[in-house]
Amino acid sequence: MSLPPRSACLVVGGLDPSRRDQTAAVVELGITMCEPMPVPDLGSIALRAGIASGPVVAGVIGTVRPAFGLWGDAVNTAGRMESTGVAGRVQVTQPVYEEVGHQFDFELRGTVDVKGKDRCRPIWSVLTRPSRGEGCAPRTSVKPALDSSGPVRV
Repeated sequence: MSLPPRSACLVVGGLDPSRRDQTAAVVELGITMCEPMPVPDLGSIALRAGIASGPVVAGVIGTVRPAFGLWGDAVNTAGRMESTGVAGRVQVTQPVYEEVGHQFDFELRGTVDVKGKDRCRPIWSVLTRPSRGEGCAPRTSVKPALDSSGPVRV
C-alpha cells in the first residue's frame, strides 16, 4: 500500500456567524485529525495541521473542469504552519493562540521563517484539548519547546 507523497485538505471556519467558538472548533478538529491513525501494513500515521486566521476568498474556477478554490493570506499562512509543523501536532499563528490560548494547552515553538512574510513570528503548537467537563475554562500552562534549535526555514 502506498500513500500519495503530499496530500492536503483545507478547512474553513467562521462561516456561521451565530457560532461564537469557531476558532476553537477548528483547533479541536485539527487535534482530532492529528491523532495517530492505524493503517494496515504501515502501522500508524500521524498528520500535521496548520491554522491561521483572516479573510479568504472562495470560488469555482474553470469551465471544462471546474475546481473549488480558497485564496488569501490566511490560506497561505495556514499552509506554511502545516508544512513547518510536526507530525501529530497542530501548529498555529500568534493571533490564533491569542484567541483560544485559554482553552487549550500550548507549547511555544519559537519563530519560524515563513516564506513570503517580512519577519518571523511566534508560533504555538497545541498540546492538548480541554477535558470534556472543562469547556472554556481558563488554561494557564505553557510548556517549553521540545526543539529549540532555532527557526525553521521554508
